[in-house]
Amino acid sequence: EDVLNAFDGDQITLAAIDSQSRAIFETYFNPPAAFSLASVPFFFDRRDAVMNRYKHLINYGALIGSEPNGVINRKVDLLNGQAFDWSLGEKDFKNIKYALTTLIRMGQYSGSKKVILPMKPGIELNLSDKNEVDSFVKLFNEFPLRIDDIYINTAHPQGGNIMAGLNSEFKNIRVADEKFRLANFNNVFIADASVFPSSLTVNPQWTIMALSSMAVKNVLNEFH
Repeated sequence: EDVLNAFDGDQITLAAIDSQSRAIFETYFNPPAAFSLASVPFFFDRRDAVMNRYKHLINYGALIGSEPNGVINRKVDLLNGQAFDWSLGEKDFKNIKYALTTLIRMGQYSGSKKVILPMKPGIELNLSDKNEVDSFVKLFNEFPLRIDDIYINTAHPQGGNIMAGLNSEFKNIRVADEKFRLANFNNVFIADASVFPSSLTVNPQWTIMALSSMAVKNVLNEFH
């Protein structure tokens, strides 16, 4: 019931990593328009009712490192404009279920009144009703979840230009060699998250910075 003004400060202030690396949980907040689009799965009057309590709300997010199931295509799909195909794996669905049920429990134990899940259609649970929460968690864990059932966003894209050495099992499909050079080129280098062989799960910023520093040293050694 208290006014929290969760938006008044740093966007991300707290984070916790699951010990089994299934998800990372973090508090984050967006301005009203972005918040209503990304976090509120309702429309018209019901969305207005939620947004009218903007100052009372807090947003929890779960970052889940996806399985490497994406494929980059040679041509753009004419219907969706994408040049790649991507699907969630069985492990991804298990981690999503774990993340959402954990977020429900976090809200329950922190004294929140309600929780809104980014589902299609939107789901709102009364956290003060233990039976309602327990029943939902049980049914949700048994539910054959599909990607179309959830509002999902992607952040920190990784992979696509896999880097591998000559002794790697991926040497025949590598895009960059162990010196960050584009395969079969001497003067083109790659230094970003695309060289990752798979998702790191955690925020990749430090890893990207470290790899970029290594790439610069390789470039300097190559041309000086």
